[in-house]
Amino acid sequence: MPRGDAWVEVPYMESDEEYQSMKAFAASAYSGLLGPRLVGALLRDKPFRRFRNLLSDDMAATAAWTEWRTREAERRATAFLIGQGVVVDHAAFRRLAEELKDEPDDGFGCDPAE
Repeated sequence: MPRGDAWVEVPYMESDEEYQSMKAFAASAYSGLLGPRLVGALLRDKPFRRFRNLLSDDMAATAAWTEWRTREAERRATAFLIGQGVVVDHAAFRRLAEELKDEPDDGFGCDPAE
């Protein structure tokens, strides 16, 4: 991605981070009645494929997962930008930055509360 005033490249999630995200979603209220089956899928061989297959059979769970992932991506990007010293003049950025102040290390080697 171009660097400079307009662009900052945010690192991709590693597969272990993706797995932890799926695990957190499966254990959350967002996953609904499908949650226990998602947890089971994550404990078996090929957890990513099994997780996606279960979601593909349930439109409401798919929508919830998409919302979860979007929200998580926004939070990760905000934490990363804070760690890089980038401040975005936007209400959503300020709201997420405020939420992140109360959380420990964001995984990018910075503490948003600092």
